[in-house]
Amino acid sequence: MSEGPQGASPAPAGGLETIQRTHFADEGRARAQDDAIRSATTRTEEHFEAYRKLEASFGGRYVAADLFKETFAVYAQDRESRNRYNVPVHNASAVLAAELFRRNLAIPGEPQRNKVVLVTGIPGAGKTTTVLTGEDLAADHKMIYEGQLARPETTLPKIEQVLVAGLQPVVIAVHAVPEDALRNTLRRFREYGRGAGIDVMASIQGNLPEGLRSVHQRFGERVTLQVFDYRDRRDPRALAGWDNLRVLRSEGHREQIAHRLRAELERLVRSGAADPAFERQALGKPPLARGVDQEGAGQHEADRERRELQARDRAQAFLSLTPEEAVQRYPELAGAYAAAAAIDKRAESSGLTAEQREVVARRILQKIAARIAGGEIPTGRIQETVQAEKARVPGQVKDRGSQR
Repeated sequence: MSEGPQGASPAPAGGLETIQRTHFADEGRARAQDDAIRSATTRTEEHFEAYRKLEASFGGRYVAADLFKETFAVYAQDRESRNRYNVPVHNASAVLAAELFRRNLAIPGEPQRNKVVLVTGIPGAGKTTTVLTGEDLAADHKMIYEGQLARPETTLPKIEQVLVAGLQPVVIAVHAVPEDALRNTLRRFREYGRGAGIDVMASIQGNLPEGLRSVHQRFGERVTLQVFDYRDRRDPRALAGWDNLRVLRSEGHREQIAHRLRAELERLVRSGAADPAFERQALGKPPLARGVDQEGAGQHEADRERRELQARDRAQAFLSLTPEEAVQRYPELAGAYAAAAAIDKRAESSGLTAEQREVVARRILQKIAARIAGGEIPTGRIQETVQAEKARVPGQVKDRGSQR
């Protein structure tokens, strides 16, 4: 069973929300959760004081559950501790963030700070870097709250609180393709030790459009929406208005997003870019014990080197042995030889001379061998490959129709 944050129960009036518990088979992580809940409920003011002193909190005006985790010593020790105790301290951190949100709304005497920004999006989209661009928050921002707005039952009460306080709610949704977001969580995991589970990522991105639609249905234009569209990082776009919910729907539903994330995770693991520790947390599995984790990382590196060596051996066999000999040694190469034979047949029927066909064949074999050495056994895209190589053959005359 995968692990993940369970959220919190609604708060009684004027009190701390009930902190829900997650089941942990590991005794140390279960104890860390118990300690975090006890600390959050009995030393609440100490956590708020420590949080406000964090530079990234801007004196407590930037409110985020992930940042609140830094107020728990067991989590903040190092990157390994962040990986191990990220989930155990999450629910306590989320409740502290919700309470600070409520308290910030009640701060009197700030008429110039009339906006509350609620920023949301899939983990790894770039939420924090989008809204924190300077040394201070904007002059009219009373607070920025970073959290998930995919669930109406928790989102609508927060918006209601802002409006009751006489403030303007501004929702900022930061959108990225899921594969890009996963790669960003990998970079963060390497640096800080905190990643994100792909099931959680898929739920957030897949359910966010409906969560925000419920906000618009309930509150209409009293809440404004801004969408930062990072699907193409080279061409980011800032969009305003509720009609831009369509952008948030562009990646598909939850199951489609989860499938894409799993495929990207497999690619990252296969290429050696993601180590076992990242893979485990991305799949929602508990981290291994520290010594075992390091041993696993070493085994992962050895496995990666062995796969690379086998791939190079296959590529060399493809180029130097007869097809019969190579396939006897590496049966998986049969498809590559079939593709090469089909390419040669197409080249023959395309009007190339024998000399030109030899040039094409040599280049195609080299390309296939390069892909085999990279861990792939190519079998398709025959037509595209032939056309690309024909265009590069010396003395090949272009079709007149193609020049129009």
